[in-house]
Amino acid sequence: MVAPTLGKAQSLVNQASRWAHGHGIPFNIAKCGYLITHSASQVPIAIRPPLLLNKKEIPMVQSYKYLGVLFSSIGIDFVAQGDMLARRGERHLGAISRFSNL
Repeated sequence: MVAPTLGKAQSLVNQASRWAHGHGIPFNIAKCGYLITHSASQVPIAIRPPLLLNKKEIPMVQSYKYLGVLFSSIGIDFVAQGDMLARRGERHLGAISRFSNL
């Protein structure tokens, strides 16, 4: 989810938590993380309120992969995304050359 403020983000987390609880779906806090982007990333960590999910703090992360796209504090991390795709292409090329008889 994307929210313009931490307060709105907490509201959305609470809404998702209520919905999940009502449908018997648990969250795995170990696989959760939140990322602050753009101007909000300039707010000192000491004064940022934590995001909570079921009374547990969601860890803040420096980058996050969502649907295969890498995000950082500046938005989509195009350099890291390009590196990841290049490595993936190299692995596929290596597999093709190892298993090809041409």
